[in-house]
Amino acid sequence: MQKIILCKYGEIVLKGLNRQAFEQTLMRNVKRRLAPLGEFECRQIQSTLFIEPKSDDIDFDEAFDRIRKVYGFSKICVAIPAEKNLDAIFMAVEENLSDELMGAKTFKVIAKRSDKSFPMNSMQIMAELGGMILEKFPHLKVDVKNPELTVICEIRDRAAYVHLPDIDAAGGLPVGTSGRALLLLSGGIDSPIAGIMMAKRGVVIGGIHFQSPPYTSERALIKVKRLACKMTEYCGTMSVFVVPFTKIQEAIRDNCPEELFTIIMRRIMMEIAQRVAEKYEYQALVTGESIGQVASQTTAAMVTTDAVCRMPVFRPCIGLDKQEIIDRAYKADTFDISIEPYEDCCTIFTPKHPKTKPVLKDVEEAQNAFDFEPLIEEAVEGITVETYKPYIEYDFLGEKSMLSCELRRISGLNPAEIPTYIDKAAQNVVQYYIANKLHVATAESCTGGMLASAITSVSGASEMFECGLITYSERIKSELLGIPMNLITEYGVVSKEVALAMAKGVLLKYGADVGVGITGIAGPTGGTKEQPVGTIYVSVVTKDKEITENLALSEPAADVDVRLRNRLMAVLYSLETAVEILK
Repeated sequence: MQKIILCKYGEIVLKGLNRQAFEQTLMRNVKRRLAPLGEFECRQIQSTLFIEPKSDDIDFDEAFDRIRKVYGFSKICVAIPAEKNLDAIFMAVEENLSDELMGAKTFKVIAKRSDKSFPMNSMQIMAELGGMILEKFPHLKVDVKNPELTVICEIRDRAAYVHLPDIDAAGGLPVGTSGRALLLLSGGIDSPIAGIMMAKRGVVIGGIHFQSPPYTSERALIKVKRLACKMTEYCGTMSVFVVPFTKIQEAIRDNCPEELFTIIMRRIMMEIAQRVAEKYEYQALVTGESIGQVASQTTAAMVTTDAVCRMPVFRPCIGLDKQEIIDRAYKADTFDISIEPYEDCCTIFTPKHPKTKPVLKDVEEAQNAFDFEPLIEEAVEGITVETYKPYIEYDFLGEKSMLSCELRRISGLNPAEIPTYIDKAAQNVVQYYIANKLHVATAESCTGGMLASAITSVSGASEMFECGLITYSERIKSELLGIPMNLITEYGVVSKEVALAMAKGVLLKYGADVGVGITGIAGPTGGTKEQPVGTIYVSVVTKDKEITENLALSEPAADVDVRLRNRLMAVLYSLETAVEILK
C-alpha cells in the first residue's frame, strides 16, 4: 500500500477570517519543498494536510524529513490508507506494522471517527480491531495506560488511515505570513538560530554579513554561506547581502577610543543593515544577541546600539542561556558549521577592556568625531547579494581550493599583524585537536621551530602536540626523518618532494595523526632565478591524505623584514592547513 504523510495544523486553526491566507501560504511552502522530489497530491481536509506521492520511485523518507521542517504543522505522521471496513484496516495494520507489533509486549488501539456515517463508533472500532490484532499476535497484552505500542485508526471522509502516534512537527506559523526581516548573520552559533526562530513565527528571513578581508578569510565567508544554506531548510529561500567592511573597521581602529570599538562598529552595522532593509523591503532587523553573554550585549550597550535604529530590532535569543542556544543549533544542524575556526569581523580589533556600560552621549561624540558617512555609502554601494534555495548543493569555490583562498588572504595581511593571527590560529588548532583527540608533529627547516613554538605557546598544547624537530641540514633530515639522501640529491632540499618526505617522516616516526613539513628560502639571501626568495614548501599529511603547496610569496615592501614576514606566513598557512586537512 502507498504510504502518505498526515500533517496536523498548529496555530493556524486559531485564526479567524484570515485563516485561508495562512493555509494557502502553507500549501505553497509545502509544494516548493517537495517539487524537486517528484509529483505529490496535496489535499487539505479538516485541519489536516494529506500528502500522497504519485509514484513509487519518490524518496519518501526525504519527503517526510523536509515536511518536518516546514513551519505551520504541530504534528506529523506516516499513515497507510485503507478502505473503510475492518478487514481492510486490519490488513493495513498487518502488512505495515507487523515488525513493531512483534517487538512489543503490550499495546492499545486508539480510534478516531470523523466520518459519522461509518457504522461503528470509536469504542467499537477499538474493541474489534484490538481483538483482531490479539488473535494474530497472541504474545501481546492490552495495556490502555502505558502500552509499548499504540496503533491509531482514523476514519475520515475518503478512507481509513492507520498509523503510529504522531510526532512533533516544526510548529509555528507558515513562513511568509508575518512580514520580512533582515538578520545580521555572523559565522557564530547564535545568529543562525535567531533567524530560524523568527522564521518559526512566519517571518521571511534575509541575511546581511559584514566581511573584512584580508582580516577575515574567504573561508569565513563560505562558512556563512553554508550556514545560510542550512537555514533554508527551515526558513525557505534566503538572500544574503555581503558588505565590504574593511575600511570602516580600520577607520574605527584609527579614530575612535579603543573601549568603544565594538559599540561603534555595531552602530554602523545597524545603520548599513537598515539601508539595505529599506531598499529591499524588510520591515525589521534581527540579531542573535543574548543579554549579558558578551560585553557588547549588556542592556546599556544595546541601548546605544538601538539609538541609531529606525525600525524594530528583534532579538529572539535574548533570554536564552548559551547552552540552550547550542542545543537548538544541534537540532537545526548548524552547530558543526558554526564552530569551524574561521572568525568573522566581530573578532577584529577587539578592545582589551570593552565598555560594558557605555553612555549614549559619549558614544555619539566618539563616533561623530570622524565622518563615517562616505565610508558607509561606499560599503553600501559595494554590497553583493546571493540567493539560496533549500536542498540545493552550491559550489562556493568553483575551480579554487579553500587553501588557495587562504594563501591569497594571508599574502594581503599587514606583516605587523600576522603574529596576532598566528596566535588565534594556534588556539584554534589546539582546541580542535584536543576536542578530536588528535596529535600533531612538526619538522621545520626555514621556520626554525616557529610553528612548534606557536602551538606550544597555547595552554593545553601538551594534550595534542607530539614533537617538533628543527632539521636544517641534509644529514639531520636523513637521520631524524628517514629521508633518503638520493631523494634530497635528486630534487634539492627546497622542493615539494622533500617537504612531503619531512611531513611523512615526522608523522610515521613519532606516531602522530598529522605531520607538518616546512622547507624553503625565507631570505633575504639564498634565492635564485629558479627559486627566488619566498619559495617555501609546506606539506601537511595524515595517514591517508596530503596537502603540499609552494607558497611562492611575493617580495614585500622595502621597509618590511622579508625573512621574518616569510617565516610568519609559512607558520600561519601551516596552522590553517593543519585544521583544513581534517575537514
